[in-house]
Amino acid sequence: MSGVSPSGANLRRREFLTVAEELAVLSAPTVALLREQSSSQGVPPIQLALQKALVTPTQIDIIETLCRPLEIVPGYEITNMIGQGGMGVVFRAKQLSLDRDVAIKLVPLHQLAGDVAVKRFEVEAQVVAKLQHPNIVAAYDFGRHEGRLYFVMELVEGLDADHHIRRHGVFDETTAWQIVRQAAAGLAAAQHTNVVHRDVKPANILLVRPPAGYPLPTGVPLAKLGDFGLAWLTTASDERTRLTSTNVTLGSPHYMSPEQLNGDVVDYRTDIYSLGATAFHLLSGLPPMAGFDITKLMAMKLQGKTESLRATRPDITPTSADLVDELMAHEPGKRPQDYGLLIERIDELIGQQGLSASRRMLMSTQLSVPTPTVAMPADPQAVTRPSPRDAVHSETVEMPTESPKSQRTRILAAAAIALVCLALGAVAFLSLNGPGAPDLVPSENVISLPYQGASFNDWKRLAGSRWASTTNDDQENVLEGDGVLIRRFPELATAANGNLQYFRLELFVELHDAKVLEVHVDVPEKINEPGDDRRVVLRITPQGSQVGNKRGDLQGWLPRSSVVPLRKTRYDKHAVRIERHSSGWYAFVDNDPVGFDFSHRPQVSHEFRLVAEDGEAWFSDFVITELAPRSPK
Repeated sequence: MSGVSPSGANLRRREFLTVAEELAVLSAPTVALLREQSSSQGVPPIQLALQKALVTPTQIDIIETLCRPLEIVPGYEITNMIGQGGMGVVFRAKQLSLDRDVAIKLVPLHQLAGDVAVKRFEVEAQVVAKLQHPNIVAAYDFGRHEGRLYFVMELVEGLDADHHIRRHGVFDETTAWQIVRQAAAGLAAAQHTNVVHRDVKPANILLVRPPAGYPLPTGVPLAKLGDFGLAWLTTASDERTRLTSTNVTLGSPHYMSPEQLNGDVVDYRTDIYSLGATAFHLLSGLPPMAGFDITKLMAMKLQGKTESLRATRPDITPTSADLVDELMAHEPGKRPQDYGLLIERIDELIGQQGLSASRRMLMSTQLSVPTPTVAMPADPQAVTRPSPRDAVHSETVEMPTESPKSQRTRILAAAAIALVCLALGAVAFLSLNGPGAPDLVPSENVISLPYQGASFNDWKRLAGSRWASTTNDDQENVLEGDGVLIRRFPELATAANGNLQYFRLELFVELHDAKVLEVHVDVPEKINEPGDDRRVVLRITPQGSQVGNKRGDLQGWLPRSSVVPLRKTRYDKHAVRIERHSSGWYAFVDNDPVGFDFSHRPQVSHEFRLVAEDGEAWFSDFVITELAPRSPK
């Protein structure tokens, strides 16, 4: 046990609703309502949340874990959640005996029903425990306690490469290849223990500040490979058969090799393919074939088709583009056949010359004789394309200590860049927001729109449309369908509700099988009335989100803003917010501003429409909040 007395553990317990609100699983108004109903009805809040389908089993398990931080894993105090993946939930924790911060991966309780999930988790722990390498997240402990599996790992403080791109923009060529080189060194160490990672991608490469004296060029982060949850012991063919059922593939399709997608036996060369797809993402800001749905993507890969980096980044140097293409060759035999040779190619690409072949091989496998690399000379013809999302917020990573002179130079350069960014940001803001920024704030008038059982009668399906109240893959209640679904709310426009002239519409969306989903607002009272019948539309596709106009439900799309790429979110669910302010309509997806459009009619329309095209989409959690002028202080 942890050495903490039961009474001490009880003192550290936290309230379910408080934790749910902190995690943004439940909104503040919902928490207040549940707390009031729990008090008046004498029913525990967690039971009410379950009855109302406000939380999923996984969310309950996460909240319960944080409510009992000293009781989940003996000897550790869990402090907060770090992230969630297909193989478990990762928490930050304190190892009490050594007083050090660690990461703990737990398998959610509802996933423990099958032996396969348990076996995969155990295999991951055993595999990672064997891997000791600077570019691999270290394993510390593993065990079971009270029906839970836990896996204690090194806590890596930093962003993964995918989130770094979303926040700071794409990497320059030298830095991108330095990161790929480090990942290749970690994979080489894994290969020596007969391990294939099977899920190499930017989201599984953690970037941290290197320790003092670590041999990396200035500005280059230390890269650590994490999440060996799909690791494949190449020597245990009998285990492979039991861990994956027929025709089931594990991994992330955009980065998976054709042979992995096909369900064939794979070796280290499938990781080399994924490393190439990762390099593509680091250099372009998006994974290869990002615009295709999964079915089309798989078909193209199996046919030997792929996207060339040259088409996405015509400004990239030919050497970089050629190496990415070679790493992503359709046939495994045409890819680099050895990690040492691959790292040698990368060293040549970034300008690391003069090392003997034997020393390079030693560095590629163990990094036991580290040697600083030399940055590639600046190419005056090279133009680095920023990420479409963060073009006006691109930053550099602050890394090792520099001399005072170089530090002053860097500070002056950063100041100049900051001024440019401010200017660009101002232009972008004015371009987005038209005549002015949002001028109203949410009031206490908050209303949820039900969409289950008899309440679904308030939703109108147009002829030919198919909609139903059902559950998604995570057993959450959603509206599923394709075509057009209409929800009017004139009852909210009464004097008691302030006539609801200005409001915020919030909902969650998942593309699911649809290629396009839309939310229509500012719809005319009579669709066939003469005059301007345009409505404001937020459109979401796999390529991103965009604001525009339409003159009908299914035709006449006229974009009014540029495409904003979607963030990678849990369950591929995206939070949509559309607000009507004094100047017009503002749209946000995952809190990112997407676009602005003027109101096309003087009176607000108390109606919105959901549209799904070319497949079924999921919508859920509809909330309307009145907007009002900010109260004077």
